[in-house]
Amino acid sequence: VRQLNERRRQLQETINRDGSFAIENTVPSYVSLSLGSAYFRLGRIADAEREYQATVQADPKTGEAHNNLAVVYLQTGRYAEAERAVKAAEKAGFKVHPGLKDDIKKKKDSGSLD
Repeated sequence: VRQLNERRRQLQETINRDGSFAIENTVPSYVSLSLGSAYFRLGRIADAEREYQATVQADPKTGEAHNNLAVVYLQTGRYAEAERAVKAAEKAGFKVHPGLKDDIKKKKDSGSLD
């Protein structure tokens, strides 16, 4: 995580010498995706979500990030958002595990509000 954050900082410094670019516009999507995955493995779900969202902002066709957001949304009880993220992942050509879709459906059908 530290290495990825350092890479992000270096990219920001290189491109943003005059302060005119936001970091979301300068960091390649794969860096945010990797950071999100590292944060997720560390149990830092809010940080992971932020990085996955930065990934899809940088490249909306990154199906893996949409899929990972679906997992985050499932874990945080946001089932409608999880379904939308699954659809976005599949639209991007990512093969979503059927178990994830089943888990989302079961939780949503159990009467949870979202």
